[in-house]
Amino acid sequence: FARALSCRFRCLPPCVEVQPRRVAMVSEFWGCVFVATSVQFAALATTTVRFLRNVPLLQLMHGRSAIQWLVIVLCVLLLRMRGTTIHLFGTRGVRLRLALRGCALTAGTGCLWSAVTYLPVAEVIALFYLSPLVTGIMAAAVLKEKLCW
Repeated sequence: FARALSCRFRCLPPCVEVQPRRVAMVSEFWGCVFVATSVQFAALATTTVRFLRNVPLLQLMHGRSAIQWLVIVLCVLLLRMRGTTIHLFGTRGVRLRLALRGCALTAGTGCLWSAVTYLPVAEVIALFYLSPLVTGIMAAAVLKEKLCW
């Protein structure tokens, strides 16, 4: 299937390894489940901001970051106990890029949560989910990736 898409649309790399059909279907199913779950959690997180209007934005962001950091540290510790080599702050060559990504995500979260205080939650979520379109356009413009429509 992947090879057929690669030939038809010329946007997938020709070296895409084709998995057996059953494995590919299971992978696609779980990928869809994770995306759908992610969307629900993102909407839930954004909606809760509306209920916490009286809490300062930086305090909300700090609380989220503290909980997220704690969960990640626990996951890293569990992985290390299982013998997996993992670096909490990334390997030497990617630390700056990870820091820049973290700054971008922090700025994006701040803007998103600020928007919830000014607009209805439904409108904020609808506008937020335009991000795949914007990301695709940016990938084509900046990374010179070919878009498949």
